[in-house]
Amino acid sequence: MGEIRIRDRQPSDLDSCVDILLAVHTSDGYLMNWPPDPVGRLTPADGLRAWVAVADEVGIVGHVMVQAVNGESPQVASVARLFVAPKARTHGLGARVLDHPRQWAADHGIVLVLEVAADERSSAITLYERTGWRRTDTQRAHWTAPDGAPVFLHR
Repeated sequence: MGEIRIRDRQPSDLDSCVDILLAVHTSDGYLMNWPPDPVGRLTPADGLRAWVAVADEVGIVGHVMVQAVNGESPQVASVARLFVAPKARTHGLGARVLDHPRQWAADHGIVLVLEVAADERSSAITLYERTGWRRTDTQRAHWTAPDGAPVFLHR
């Protein structure tokens, strides 16, 4: 795959990010519910910063963002929309991409949180636990699975 660098996301990256997110949705079911406006999901009004992973020969292969958390202090933000293209996995890229919001938060005195669907077989949960995240709570999501079933989120 060649050298991979991580940089700030640019508006011109969004179409590629949506393509990768669709591949991840198709292979892994993330996002659980495909949004009517996928660009909007990657550019929420409360988004604080976003990064992409770029492979020399391939282009964008990963994404992560940080967004404000409703009801929390400005010193708390959430990791969101972390995804890695299926073709770019098993290279430790998820952990590398996750390092950027962690460093950004440390530099700005911000505590990071994240929420992940409570599927114990989830590779996302494995990644988060392997990189030092610890579960503090489990709550029912305010949205449902595609079949209408309730969804529980680990925080």
